[in-house]
Amino acid sequence: MTLGYLRRKFFEGLRAGRKIHVISRRRAIPVGQALALLMELHRHGPATLLCVEQDAKRAGEVDVLMPGLMRGYMAALAPDTFPPGASPEPVDTIGWWRLMANAALTRRRARPAEAA
Repeated sequence: MTLGYLRRKFFEGLRAGRKIHVISRRRAIPVGQALALLMELHRHGPATLLCVEQDAKRAGEVDVLMPGLMRGYMAALAPDTFPPGASPEPVDTIGWWRLMANAALTRRRARPAEAA
């Protein structure tokens, strides 16, 4: 029942087009793979995808690669996988909030007609 609810809410969010979908990996996500994911998201409605990678020098910055596709940077990211029994590293909550705020502002500047 919970999975059905979450699935429905996910697709409602895709159709509305107001959310920024985030994918993060320690290594840079190739633009071709990001575009393939963005195209799949676009099948259900207007979408914005933020690809997050690790770069301490540019932490908090967001670049627009093309309409609907952005790249953002964090000082540190948790590993993609954890060994069995290992506990996750602490999350940089302030860094994520700053990155999300910058992504929202960047998206608003890129699409001013929809911001109103």
